[in-house]
Amino acid sequence: MYPNGQLILIFGGIIIKMKLIVKLCLFIFLLISLGSCNLFFSSPHGRENLDDEAAQITAFTAVPSSDKSVVTMWNWKDPPGWANDDRITEIQIQHSIFGYPENYIFFAGERFTNNSIWQHEWKNLIPGITHYFSIFALGTNRDGDDIRYAPIKAKVKLPGTSETGKIYSRLQAINIDNASIFTENPVSLNINNSVWAVVYFDIPDGVYIVNAVLNVSVGALTEITFAALDGFLPSDNTDKWNQLQSDFIVNEASSKTFNINQASYNITDVVRAASMGLEKAILIKTTDASNFTLDNNASAPIIIADIIK
Repeated sequence: MYPNGQLILIFGGIIIKMKLIVKLCLFIFLLISLGSCNLFFSSPHGRENLDDEAAQITAFTAVPSSDKSVVTMWNWKDPPGWANDDRITEIQIQHSIFGYPENYIFFAGERFTNNSIWQHEWKNLIPGITHYFSIFALGTNRDGDDIRYAPIKAKVKLPGTSETGKIYSRLQAINIDNASIFTENPVSLNINNSVWAVVYFDIPDGVYIVNAVLNVSVGALTEITFAALDGFLPSDNTDKWNQLQSDFIVNEASSKTFNINQASYNITDVVRAASMGLEKAILIKTTDASNFTLDNNASAPIIIADIIK
């Protein structure tokens, strides 16, 4: 039996520990509430439509990359010069297993200030449940005041299902040149400094491209570049060429250049970036003196990919 003094000391210590546990639980509950509920105010919604030329953050996507990991992807570009609008200077992505994070918490998640970064892998996640992601955009408005936009959201359940050797076929292919001449589905696609091609594929939504090669029958070349489209081609043919050339609708950060003539090209990042967009399109161009053709008939371009969905 403990003396009375020791009993009082023990009980006092237990009470102190219980208070600390209660405070810790309240703190954790507060964090969850802040991340899952819109308690204080609603931030303005940014321009998110892929077809909006002034949209800066679009196509936020979450896909499984393994049994315990998820890759989030997004398009982030500067507004066009003519747009007297807000400018996003930073994004933050928050993750939760309790529902979509609704409120920006400055110390949470992953932060990015470089808009050439377009994907991030979240590792060591819990399998068998749904994971929720919200991307918050921060910047300045036209008056120079700080602004924070309402989140764009994506979710995915782990684990995904792996498939190998998936074939994605060409749906459509076009030639466009700097003289605004537009040709749809020619037998041969011409590629040189002033003529480029855009090829659309039947890539489904919600897949993670683990590995991808493009099989194509190509004429003699010294340089070929592939890049994903992250926006829509405009209806005007002059605008088509100008926007492709200015990279305004092209994800240059994912582009891949080869200086060899071969029957297949590994363009995993290009296909992964293209999988985010609604058009699932890839630009094929050259920037040197190459002048070659791609067969768009008997050996039309196809993608062979290993995926997780």
